[in-house]
Amino acid sequence: MKNFKTAAVLMLFSAVLFSACKTEKDALVTISTNYGDMKVVLFDETPKHKENFLKLAKNGDYNQTYFHRVMDDFMIQGGDINRVPGKQGSIDYTIPFEFSPNLVHTKGMLAAARIGENQGNPERNSSGCQFYIVEGTKYELDRLKQGMEQGNKKNLSVLAGLLLRDPAYSEYVQRAQLLQSEGNMQGLDDLLEELRPLVAEKYGAVPVVSYTKEQMDAYVEVGGTPFLDGSYTVFGKVIDGLPIVDSVAQAPLGRGTMTADTIFMTVTVEEMPKKKITKLYGYEYPQSN
Repeated sequence: MKNFKTAAVLMLFSAVLFSACKTEKDALVTISTNYGDMKVVLFDETPKHKENFLKLAKNGDYNQTYFHRVMDDFMIQGGDINRVPGKQGSIDYTIPFEFSPNLVHTKGMLAAARIGENQGNPERNSSGCQFYIVEGTKYELDRLKQGMEQGNKKNLSVLAGLLLRDPAYSEYVQRAQLLQSEGNMQGLDDLLEELRPLVAEKYGAVPVVSYTKEQMDAYVEVGGTPFLDGSYTVFGKVIDGLPIVDSVAQAPLGRGTMTADTIFMTVTVEEMPKKKITKLYGYEYPQSN
């Protein structure tokens, strides 16, 4: 009986140890273009987006998609599987919005594209395939703090505007119109906060962005697009190949935001030990991982 208990304990210990070893690996994504390769890691804080992206990448669904929207000092957007002729099936689902205060739109971050709230997406759900990579610009600290306040107000006011289209909330519309006619901006701000729980009840809680010192330093020193924070899901990061992001963003344009020469991509996935990823690319995983 004693030997049986000892063997059981050893088996349990081995299973735990094996499980721990398994978690020490991660998926390293390579996005290859004619400008070069970008190495990307995806975040565990956004599991639904990570799982979906890896599924599409491993299936080869992203191969021969391209960057169809390129805006210098802003971002590069691509991965629309539905745009590729001959692709089997289409992506017609969305991914639920996943917000983490640790993940903001600094340069090199990978985030999910989506249609706007006013287009029937008040829940801020993500496209099932399209993504963008942030280029952005550098921000002075005062401008960043001001933008954070404005962004938080905008994220709430967009959904509050949708809510007030419902005749059931006509009382709030009348109050807002009166405050506006009086030029009472503080009163409008107070009314907006009063609407927050009603907005959350109908559309889900609206994130309030508050930057850490490290995040503010990153926006000042590296740059990004902070006005998107709290409204779109950030789920990955370019850990090698940032100059490629710049090259794509600055490519000569043809029509609108399309590049003159189509920039195709191939996306591959390699399982690699986290320690090796850190050693090769300098990416430090959060301690909680």
